[in-house]
This record gives sequence, structure tokens and C-alpha cells, in this order.
Amino acid sequence: MQEIRIRTDEKEGLHNEERRSGLDVWYLIVVYIGLLAVLLICVPKIWLSNSIYYISRDINKLQTQSDLLKEENKRLQNEREILRYQYLNTQINTH
Repeated sequence: MQEIRIRTDEKEGLHNEERRSGLDVWYLIVVYIGLLAVLLICVPKIWLSNSIYYISRDINKLQTQSDLLKEENKRLQNEREILRYQYLNTQINTH
């Protein structure tokens, strides 16, 4: 029977090879920090976009109501002028 001996530098090489087979902890930390940075950039942008959308929707609704009220005001002014004219005509005809 022949004995197989491994030199010390071969043992260290095998040991180093085994340690490097997985992901390095620092690599994972950097990846998590990167993901956190992306979230910190994207989440406020999404929130701001949603806020702008809902505010502009409310502004559009209020603008529509304002336009309707302006048209109603014009109609009432015209009606008032017609009634005023009729009243003045009746006053002139009765005298």
C-alpha cells in the first residue's frame, strides 16, 4: 500500500478554494445597499407621481365645476336682463 501525502501549499490551496465557493458577505452587503438605494430613489418618485395625478384630477374636477358655474351665472344674468326689460316695458306702458 502506497501512502499519498499532500504538501502544505496544496492543503492551503484546497482550503482557499473551498472558502471561495460561496458568495462573499461583502458582495451581499453591497447588493443590498444598492437595492436600498434604488428603492429610496424610486419610491418617492412613484409617490410624487401619484400625488400629482390625484391633485391634477381634483383640479380638473374643480375647473369643470367653475366653468359650469360661470355658464350658469351668464344664463342668470341674461334672464335678469330679460326680466328687467319686461319690468321696464310694463312700467312705461302703465304710465
